[in-house]
Amino acid sequence: MRALAAVRISLLAMAFTLTACGGGGGSNGASGGATSNGNALIFSPPTLDVDIPFAGPENSKEVTVSATASGAIDGDVYVKVTEPTGTFKPNISVRVNNRNITATLVTIANLPTGTRSGKIKVQLCRDYDCKNEYPGSPSYLPFNVSSAWRQPQLSSWAGVADWGTERYNQARNPFVPVTLDPQQFSPRWEWRGQDTFAHWSRIAIGGDKVIITDNSMYGLSQIALNEGDGQQAWKNPFTGVGLSASNVLPEVSSPTIESGNIYFKGLSSYWQQDSTTGIIKNTPLSSAWSGTATEPIYETLNVEKGVFYDFAPISQSVLTQPDYPVTLRARAVSGELWRTSWISAAAKRHIVIGNKGIYIYSWYVDHTDLRIIDKASGTIRQTIGDNVINTNPSVIYGGAVVGPDEGVYVVSNYNRGGVSGSDGTPPNIARLDRFEEGKGKIWSVNGTFCGKPTVSDDHVYILASDRLEARRLNDGGLDWSWPFPKVYNEVGCPAPSDILVTRNLAFLNTRDGIYAVDLTTHQKAWAFVNPMATGDLALSANGVLYSVGSGDPNYRTARIRAFNVK
Repeated sequence: MRALAAVRISLLAMAFTLTACGGGGGSNGASGGATSNGNALIFSPPTLDVDIPFAGPENSKEVTVSATASGAIDGDVYVKVTEPTGTFKPNISVRVNNRNITATLVTIANLPTGTRSGKIKVQLCRDYDCKNEYPGSPSYLPFNVSSAWRQPQLSSWAGVADWGTERYNQARNPFVPVTLDPQQFSPRWEWRGQDTFAHWSRIAIGGDKVIITDNSMYGLSQIALNEGDGQQAWKNPFTGVGLSASNVLPEVSSPTIESGNIYFKGLSSYWQQDSTTGIIKNTPLSSAWSGTATEPIYETLNVEKGVFYDFAPISQSVLTQPDYPVTLRARAVSGELWRTSWISAAAKRHIVIGNKGIYIYSWYVDHTDLRIIDKASGTIRQTIGDNVINTNPSVIYGGAVVGPDEGVYVVSNYNRGGVSGSDGTPPNIARLDRFEEGKGKIWSVNGTFCGKPTVSDDHVYILASDRLEARRLNDGGLDWSWPFPKVYNEVGCPAPSDILVTRNLAFLNTRDGIYAVDLTTHQKAWAFVNPMATGDLALSANGVLYSVGSGDPNYRTARIRAFNVK
């Protein structure tokens, strides 16, 4: 055990050190807090209760406790602290202010699920070996350290759709119209994928199942987890269906769930699975692309009410052209329903589906435009021209988002090769636009935006370089912002995930954890601070919040954390 040098009690500079031998709870008849006389310590809180949501190597938790000496000390004092269970790390940081002591304790990593209880023994000693203690010493601080998941029975919100695809729905707008109480949040379960360096998809949720695709170089598969407890319900390795693993690009899209069916797309075909069993139900529907990686699988399948919407080249011969023409088409399993006239190939990943139409934000060599297409006939109802000149279409942030008002919101990026625009805008700056059918572009604002926006009934939420912004729907003006925490001297947007918005909270993932911002007070309402919790967010109709991602830039092992939020 380690003792510390003596100090004059007038300074009361006590430094706590945990030791692994001796002491323990209950000796000398002491209980939590102070004894009735002498120089016992009075602790605040009188019992140390620590809740660790998820056990694991990165989930140590730091807690603070205060102590005050209750009696006079007439000489030098040595302090010895003993904790026999090994629940806390062996060193404690201490701050002293007159007679008050504040100690910071850190739990050890890899605590097993459950509750560990004990007592921390604190001795006030007159000598180095602690053979002569002050009257009233030792004192004991009871503790309870819990790493326990809570799995209440699932129940769904009435009238709330499940998280059926990437970014919640085919409008690509993760606005879930529910009101949440952060005081009710609790950890539910955690799941970790087995393979490293895998191309893990985003999740889809339906029928009390969480679906994720593993595009691993070691074995392509689709996995279903029970939403109640995170246990694997089934795993389909796609044996015998012509799909194979790749170490270059994802071979299978993120899944979409609709009416008990899982839909996903390979490089040259569409597939349908039963969400209960994982069994593939149909003969694959060709996507009309070549069987090579001509069309990388970056986003989810566009499917609504059993109708697939996708792009196809006018012919295979045009694939060698740098800006080859493609057509948008609608197909059911029974066959093709319609197809449009050609649209730029750069629009392949920009289909969004609203209540009133299909919206495609397209990039060309010298301009961009938004096309509004009738669902029933494929007729292009309106083309709204835009003036973004962008030498790199990949920085048009994923196309459009359709809000509850059927307004279309787009974040794009000027990139003029170092040349400022005629309107005075810098050569590289992002822009947020709102379009409306029949009216054209309603407004446009410049900023340091990144990622896609999320639109509620009254605001559009967008990430800027150092903050979350809430902007008005009618004119794009800034109503308020919340500066998110910076870590590791980072520059630019720290949130790798989208913004998930409810009626009263906005969730976002920074590089040090998950935050929920109150939309009324504009302050942090809840946080799970852990660098390994970063990733994509999702919220099921059963009231379970998910964080999906490894949180580790060096590995691609999937990690799903589930939180109860209702």
